Amino acid sequence: STMCRARALELVKAKLMDARKSGSKIDSNVVKIAIMASTIESLRLKSAEEVLECFITSSRVCEDDLPLALRYPKSWSQHIILREWVDISPQCELRAFVMDGKLTALCQYYNGAFFPELSQKVNREKALSIIREFFKKVKDHIKVDPPEYSMDLAVDWEKERAYVIELNPFGRPDGMGTGTALFNNKNPQDLKVLFGERPFEFRVEEALPKEDCRLGIKGPLRNWLEEQHMMG
Repeated sequence: STMCRARALELVKAKLMDARKSGSKIDSNVVKIAIMASTIESLRLKSAEEVLECFITSSRVCEDDLPLALRYPKSWSQHIILREWVDISPQCELRAFVMDGKLTALCQYYNGAFFPELSQKVNREKALSIIREFFKKVKDHIKVDPPEYSMDLAVDWEKERAYVIELNPFGRPDGMGTGTALFNNKNPQDLKVLFGERPFEFRVEEALPKEDCRLGIKGPLRNWLEEQHMMG
């Protein structure tokens, strides 16, 4: 929504200024992670008024939901679900893939960013352990038939628990439109991993991205980055 975009812009500015004050180099990776974290934080709504404003100023609602509701008034059904807010850092969000009721693959949700925490083997192993135990507990409660889906999760290393963010359709031949993040749905070998035909894999970005995300930034944020001499 336009409300959340405006909020995210101010959050990005604040995070980058804090990073500069702490002595951090403002490179492409720092900017990208600040944008990701701010996008998440901007969705935190604290009142009914904010919830309504979020819907009213949402292009998704105006361009997708309302036209469908008007076109199919007898069959269209919409549910609004309110959930207690949980702080999630970008490096804590992972995408899991499930085929035939089995966990086949896992990767960081936000590709194109390098998270030092995820690059450490001990952290990956702990995250995987938490998720495997969590999946054992919840899989029988997920009534998807056939049991094929992607599951976005947030992992809390300190509390040793995981949260389900959302489920998405997933299946043959190429994922059914759901993004496969660090797995290439055009690569037959990657698809074999996702579909459980090859051993389980947990993928993360293992080095700083070669492409500079700042080159694709436009509008008010680009103007601000240029003013602050943060464009590289």
